[in-house]
Amino acid sequence: MSWLVKLVDSIYEQTNWPLWQDYTRRLEQAERAESQRKAALWNDNIPEPEWVDTREPELLELTTRQFVAQHVIPFTALLKIPLYARIPESERGKPSVFLSHAWDAIVLAKGKGRWGRYGTLDAFGPGVAGIQDEFVWIDFVCYNQHTVAEESIAFDMESIVKSIGKVAFAVTPVSLFDRIWCLWEVLSVARNPGVDSQFCAAPGYQTDKRLMVNAFFEAFTSVTSAGSTKREDKDKILGAMNSYFGSTDAADDYIRHLIKRGMSHPWFGLH
Repeated sequence: MSWLVKLVDSIYEQTNWPLWQDYTRRLEQAERAESQRKAALWNDNIPEPEWVDTREPELLELTTRQFVAQHVIPFTALLKIPLYARIPESERGKPSVFLSHAWDAIVLAKGKGRWGRYGTLDAFGPGVAGIQDEFVWIDFVCYNQHTVAEESIAFDMESIVKSIGKVAFAVTPVSLFDRIWCLWEVLSVARNPGVDSQFCAAPGYQTDKRLMVNAFFEAFTSVTSAGSTKREDKDKILGAMNSYFGSTDAADDYIRHLIKRGMSHPWFGLH
């Protein structure tokens, strides 16, 4: 887990450090300009300074989807291997938690947005509602992104979930249970009573966190509304949910109860 955070941070640093250096330079320039402006009030021979842009730079942040396309795939392209194969042996271990997340969420946030540190890895990080596990299973690292579109591997997630024994769901500003494969992970929890589940959210300002948590809950409407790239995947998973729960309404009730139970601690601020 820490290796992945360091990797994303290093990618951000390469782009963001020059931006911060330029920002610092502009702040210093603005201070000199202000001194010149004050001096110009008393001396007609001193010209008014030019305007200096002191707006903070827009720092690089990547969604998981962008991170995979722009960095994971190129980084592993030569041998067409999963990112996991590039992790040093000293940083590998048996996973103790399966991480469920939205690919359109920011993979790691820089803390400048409305929600503070609201990224996927921020949610899973240490904290009241984070995880303490160092070794985790997460799809974009463990699955080979060069062949994942060609393989029918997603349906083996249940066996992975069952063998690990715990699933952690990332609470971010991006809804999670509106994608059919995230619902398959929920079904994997439901059909295996020995599997624990946990909802994770990054620490932050209480009001912002409460807004994000409640928006996350309200974003789920029904399993029938979940999106899928392939219609046959959605039909298969909805069929499995109907078979297990008895109806889509019962599946909806289970997911709402799962979310409420998982975020019942007052820290979350779920209404």
